[in-house]
Amino acid sequence: MIFGYKLHENMGSFAPNYGHSKNHHQVNELIELIRMKYVDSISVDSMKQKTIELLLEELDPHSSYLPADKAAILNEEMKGKFSGIGIQFEIIQDTLSVISLIENSPAEASDLKPGDQILSINGQPIVGKNLTTDDLKKLVRGEKGSSVDLLVLRMGKKLSIPIKRAHIISKSVDAAYFIAPKTGFIRISKFSENTYEEFMQHLEKMKNEGMDELILDLRDNGGGLLDDAVQIADEFIEGNKNIVTTKGAHVLPQVYAARRPGLFEQGKIIVLINEQSASASEVLAGALQDWSRATIIGRRSYGKGIVQEQFELSDGSAVRLTVARYYTPVGRNIQKPYTRGNDSIYKKEISHRYKNGELIHQNQHIHTNKKFTLKDGRIVYGEEGITPDYFIPLDSQRLALSEYSDLYRGKLTRLTLTFYQRNLKLLNNLKETKEIDELLARDPVIIEKVKEIQENLTNNQIRVKDDILFDEMKNILIWILWKKEGYYQTMNEKDPMIIKALEILR
Repeated sequence: MIFGYKLHENMGSFAPNYGHSKNHHQVNELIELIRMKYVDSISVDSMKQKTIELLLEELDPHSSYLPADKAAILNEEMKGKFSGIGIQFEIIQDTLSVISLIENSPAEASDLKPGDQILSINGQPIVGKNLTTDDLKKLVRGEKGSSVDLLVLRMGKKLSIPIKRAHIISKSVDAAYFIAPKTGFIRISKFSENTYEEFMQHLEKMKNEGMDELILDLRDNGGGLLDDAVQIADEFIEGNKNIVTTKGAHVLPQVYAARRPGLFEQGKIIVLINEQSASASEVLAGALQDWSRATIIGRRSYGKGIVQEQFELSDGSAVRLTVARYYTPVGRNIQKPYTRGNDSIYKKEISHRYKNGELIHQNQHIHTNKKFTLKDGRIVYGEEGITPDYFIPLDSQRLALSEYSDLYRGKLTRLTLTFYQRNLKLLNNLKETKEIDELLARDPVIIEKVKEIQENLTNNQIRVKDDILFDEMKNILIWILWKKEGYYQTMNEKDPMIIKALEILR
C-alpha cells in the first residue's frame, strides 16, 4: 500500500486518478505517524525512495528507479552529449585516475595528462571518500563555460589545473576503417540519439570508397535506444520486412519494419557479439540473423528481450518501467529466464557462464527452449539471447584474470600510468606497437612490479603468464596514445573473432 500510494503521489501527470480510498488515508496516517512519533529522526524522502525501489524489484530485473541526479546523467548519455571537461577515468584505490583525454575536449587543451590523480574538484577533496562514478560525473559536469578547478598529483608533485567546461560529444562509433581491401569494420559501443547519424556518416563514406563487405562489431554493446538500432537494421534489410515487434499487456503491438531502400542491402555482413551484447544490440543481430542477412560470430549474447520506457516524476526523478517484450522477425523472444522478486540469480548468470565453462567450450550450453527454423535451414533459439553461427571461445588466461580483476586491474593500471608519465616524450613519438613492447621489456621497475603482481595472482590459485600482463599494459598505453580508433585497429590484428570473420568472407 505504501509503495503504490507514494509512487502515485510522485508520478505527476502520469498518475491515474483512482480517487480516495480508505487505504490511502491509512498510508498518509502511517507516514505522518512515523514522522511525528518514531524514536529517531527518519528521512521521509529516503523512505519514499526505498519503498519505490522495493516495489520495482518485485517486477523484473530491469525496471528501476532513478533519483533526479542519476536520471539527469542517464538522459545526457542517451542524448550522446553533455557539458563537461572530457576525461575518461577509473577509480583506483579510492583515487580518481585520468586514463585518457577525449579528442578536441577542454581537458585535452589543458595541462591535464593521462595518469594524473585528481585530489580535489573545486576545493572539494575526493580521495578516500568512496565516491561512485556517478558522484564524480556530477562534480566535473556542469554548465558550458563554467570553470572546474582541479588539484592533481603528478609524479609526486601537486598541480592546480583550471578547465572550462564545454559541450562534449559522446561518440557511439569507436572505430570505422578498412580492415582489408573492400572490407569495412565498424564498432558501435551503444545506441544513443546520435548513433544512427554517426553510423551513416561512416557507412556512406566507406561505401563510396568501394566497400562491399562489412564486419559490424557489437561486442560489449549494452544497448540503448531501440529506434537507432532499428534504423541501422533498415540499411541492411530490403523491402518492408519485419525488424522487431514489441508486445505488452498495456501497449498495442508495434511492428518495426524496413521502410526505405537501405544503403547496404546486398553486401556480405559479419556481426560480432559476446556475452555483454544486450538489448538493442540483440535486436539488430537477431533481425540480421533471422533474415539470413548476416553471419553471427562470437559467444551467446546477454539475453535481454524486454523493453523499458522512462517516465519522469514530478521531482525530477524517473522510473524505467518494463512495458513490453520484443520479438525477432521469426517470433522469438530472447529474454533469458528470471524469477520475480529474486534478482540475485539473474544478475549472476553471466558469472555462471564463466564458471561452467560455456565461454570456453562450444557445446557447454544446452538449448532447452523453443527452437525456430530459418528459411536457409539454420536452427535458432528463443529465451536465451542470440546464439552465434560460429563460436569463438574467450581466452582462458584473460577469463581467469577477470575473476580476480580487483587484485590486478588497479595495480596494473596504476603501474602503466606511472610508466606513461615517466616516459611521456618517448612514448608520444612512437609509431609501432612493437616499440612499446621493447620499452616495457627493458624497464627494470616494470619487470619487478609485474613479477610481484604475477606472484600475487599465483597465490590465489590462478596462474597467469607474464606476457599476458605485459599485453594488458601495452593495451592501456595504446588506448592513451592512439585513442579508440588506433586501439581497435591494433587489437583487431590478432583478434580471433576478426581472424574468423575475414576467413569466412574469403
